[in-house]
Amino acid sequence: MVHSKGSCLTSNNATREIYVTSCEDSCSWKLGAEESIQTSGYCVQAELPRTCDKTSPSSSLPLCNFSLSFEKRVEDLISRLSISEKIDQISHAEYPTKYIDRLNLKSFWWDMTCVHGVATLYTYYAKAPNVTVSVVPIGQGASFDVDLISRLTRATADEARVISNLHYTTSGGQDVWCLICNGGPLANVVKDPRWGRTSETYGEDPYLISQIATAVTNALQRSNASVSYIQTASVTRHYAAFNGPMNANNFSAVVDTRTLYDTFLSAFEVIHGPNGARPEGIMVSYNEINGVPSTCNSMLTKQILRTAWDSDSYIVSDWGGVEGIYDQHFYVDSYPKAVAAAINAGLQLVYTTSSFETVVMKALASNLIDENQIDDMLRRIFLTRMRLGEFDLFENNPYNNIPSSVLDSPQHRELARESTSSSTVLLKNSGVLPLQLSQIKKLAVIGPNAHPSDPSVYLHSYNGQSSHVVDILEGVTNAVYSNGITVLYAQGCDIQSNSTSGFNEAIAAAREADVSIVVLGTTSDIEREGKDRSSLELPGVQSQLLSAIHQVAKETVLVLVNGASLIIDETLASAILETWYGGEEAGNGLADIIFGKVNPSARLPLTFYSSNTQLRPIEDYNMDKTPGRTYRYFAGQPLYYFGFGLSYTQFRYENITVIPENAKPTDVVSVSGYVSNIGQLDGHEIVQLYVSVPTHNDLAVPRWSLQGFKKVFLRKGEKIAVSFSLAPYQYSTVKLDGERVIYPGTYTVTFGGSQLDDSKATNNVLKGSFTI
Repeated sequence: MVHSKGSCLTSNNATREIYVTSCEDSCSWKLGAEESIQTSGYCVQAELPRTCDKTSPSSSLPLCNFSLSFEKRVEDLISRLSISEKIDQISHAEYPTKYIDRLNLKSFWWDMTCVHGVATLYTYYAKAPNVTVSVVPIGQGASFDVDLISRLTRATADEARVISNLHYTTSGGQDVWCLICNGGPLANVVKDPRWGRTSETYGEDPYLISQIATAVTNALQRSNASVSYIQTASVTRHYAAFNGPMNANNFSAVVDTRTLYDTFLSAFEVIHGPNGARPEGIMVSYNEINGVPSTCNSMLTKQILRTAWDSDSYIVSDWGGVEGIYDQHFYVDSYPKAVAAAINAGLQLVYTTSSFETVVMKALASNLIDENQIDDMLRRIFLTRMRLGEFDLFENNPYNNIPSSVLDSPQHRELARESTSSSTVLLKNSGVLPLQLSQIKKLAVIGPNAHPSDPSVYLHSYNGQSSHVVDILEGVTNAVYSNGITVLYAQGCDIQSNSTSGFNEAIAAAREADVSIVVLGTTSDIEREGKDRSSLELPGVQSQLLSAIHQVAKETVLVLVNGASLIIDETLASAILETWYGGEEAGNGLADIIFGKVNPSARLPLTFYSSNTQLRPIEDYNMDKTPGRTYRYFAGQPLYYFGFGLSYTQFRYENITVIPENAKPTDVVSVSGYVSNIGQLDGHEIVQLYVSVPTHNDLAVPRWSLQGFKKVFLRKGEKIAVSFSLAPYQYSTVKLDGERVIYPGTYTVTFGGSQLDDSKATNNVLKGSFTI
């Protein structure tokens, strides 16, 4: 309940504007018997009951008969809607669906992004309270830590439920919002790190992506046998073969069938298949595949998703995707035909940019679609709203009992801090790290990403409002202030500018300091949705700044803040840390690594190439053509391998066992071995299992494929056993027609902390095999 001084609320269903008379400059939110939290802005008294409360006009309808199945209740609801109301329900845009007074059917928002916190800044609810913002998804991928990612996502789901209830009250009981993670996990493989949306992904490997996206889906939905509801609805993106270029949404990905199934559909299949996480929704991508827009591609939606994978996830377009069939792809010659093409292909929810009713009515009048198809769309999307508990008693849903104190709570901020340190990859260390405070009198913190004027650099995109973003200068200062160490700061240069006017100040600071921490990288002005990179080089004069500092500094620690691969000269630093866009605790989490509070364990979730010449044109979706894309097909020498990352301690592997050595194509193969911490510090290790399948009739197959990983903790001197199970799917080969088969021959496996050929890795890798 909101305590206010006589506020009022009116609404205009035509425009979905909500008018609120401000009661005071700050309001006190309060849910139930909880302690209230302060938030600036307006507050109103919630007056409308929930749809199926006793005082609601729908309470006596079958819709609200709790003894009926969700499906039967949905049927009753659909039967009571006019065609105009039905059309409104299947489309969503900048504003929610309309509130229907006679049924007390709430306005419903189908759009929220939940990949590293609740992205409240990307909605009209500008006065939403602060939330927790963790490291971006590519950093989560670098953690190789499914347990951590699950905990992060559960925190996000908790905050989403609280915000949903706060917003419901703010709207006077008209709006339901923040329960649909339309921006859910990306299952897209990064074939080219120049793609602007790389930071939103989990990396370049299908298996890694599938495991993380599955964990994210499970944590967002929190469905289990003891609870009838899901906490939020997860929507997997972007189906399929969506990996740039981003300068146009109408590009056609030319993909052969083998590559489509082997690379671009593999993670989606694991997530949405019969044994997968069963997300509530799946978003089709903007692009075409071989000339057919994904939004109306029956092969993707019906043949594969519905039939082959037996998925019941509702299918939603991306923003403006239906219009794009007509006005970007020119696949049909009218907007009504575009609507019909999408609906006939199985689309169930339209993320539209414009008024939709007129166009659908034209499609109906022209017999391009019929009302029964619209009813089918409603059956699926209303089922999701049922599963969220919207039409049941509020107090009976345990997810409504989450205290508002979780929002950006100390516990959640600590999780955000852990996400930064757990995702920071140590790429080089000549012994300078971790820094010993007793040996340092002055530290220099230099670079455009060390203390940016806008700290949201560390949040990057699709984020909520944080109460405080700790930049790297602040994080380093926090770590050393009690030790009497002087911290010198100089920006040195801008991110993209060619000006060197700040070099002298930076050089002077580096010359005076015992250690120089140089913080370089990119921002959302350089890489984001709609903006690809043309080069992997550091932009502007950042490389020149690093070189100038290296010439005078006693020790140089390079820190990279970015969302994808970079090309750097690793000889210009004694140590190199990749910390991504680290979230609201970016500075503190990085400092934990630099000063040894946390021993780094993260690994690269994508290849760092040594030059731009190792990349094929971004429009090219061929994976195996020389020099090959991603570690699975790349035959060159990268700067850093996928799966690479150093530690402050050292691990040794021994005694690999593969059972059975002679297997049948239906066998689950066990691979096990021992790992020991032979260094001087406790630490986590990422144990990785790779598989190489035999070649067959010149069919292109991956050089190696990650098929298992585990993050384990070992105290110094400790030795533990680690085992993996390989299901037949994991050692199958995709034929030219997309079918997965298992060929006879010798299958090679590796067991260690990196790829077999990675000469920069400090730990050994074991090799084994089995024969089919």
